[in-house]
Amino acid sequence: KESSFSVVILRLPMSKPIVPALISSFSALCLATAMAQDPVSLLARENPKDGWSFNNGQEFGGGAKGGLEADPSATREGKPTLRLSGDFSKAGLYVQAGKSFAKTPIAGVSMWVKNPGSDRFTMRLIDGSGQCHQLALVTNTSDEWQKIDFPIEEFFAKRGQSDAIPGVAKYESWGGAKDGKWHQPATAIYLLLGKGGNVTQRDLWLNDVTLIPQPPETIVKASANLSEDGADTWTFTNGAEFKGAKGSLEDADGALKLSGDFTGG
Repeated sequence: KESSFSVVILRLPMSKPIVPALISSFSALCLATAMAQDPVSLLARENPKDGWSFNNGQEFGGGAKGGLEADPSATREGKPTLRLSGDFSKAGLYVQAGKSFAKTPIAGVSMWVKNPGSDRFTMRLIDGSGQCHQLALVTNTSDEWQKIDFPIEEFFAKRGQSDAIPGVAKYESWGGAKDGKWHQPATAIYLLLGKGGNVTQRDLWLNDVTLIPQPPETIVKASANLSEDGADTWTFTNGAEFKGAKGSLEDADGALKLSGDFTGG
């Protein structure tokens, strides 16, 4: 992340005809990116289902059959796995796994998935305004583990451009600010499987679902002495466009003294 700098300029009231001295130092505030925080895991090792909810989309014909369960047979590198399943043979259009969490400014979301028999699934992220951002994420049609990395700031910065990040088949948003822009912090994530074509049974395995926190910003105060090289590094002008003024800029006890005599005009 690029660092940015903000310079504070001090303006002095000019109520007196002679300014006895020039303030020769300034303070600048710079935003320094601190070390990145640790990723936030959304799957507890002891109980990966903890805090997660399941929704079978009952608004569509009473909903699909399915569920959300831990799958001990599908661990990856010793980490627990959740299995989201949906049976759309009789009713329903989607199934959903969701989790709300403490407000967290995020740089992105990362996870490992197995999505056999399909080339996409849906992710919904809720931002600080309550806006829902829905993304159709593209995957390989495989029963092998594959990693999904979603850099949220880059996605919104490049959305609709020729260099937009790959892997997002469709984007929609609603609610909250209703502006299609991301508003920190994130508050919830939902992962969905939908009915598609002749496929009536779908499964999605989820492993190492993680929030990547946005790096915090630390305010660092810095100062620079602009008079240490003396008056020779400064320029003086007497406002020649207005006749009559005299004056000077000279060294005075380690400071710079700016003088003006306006008696002549």
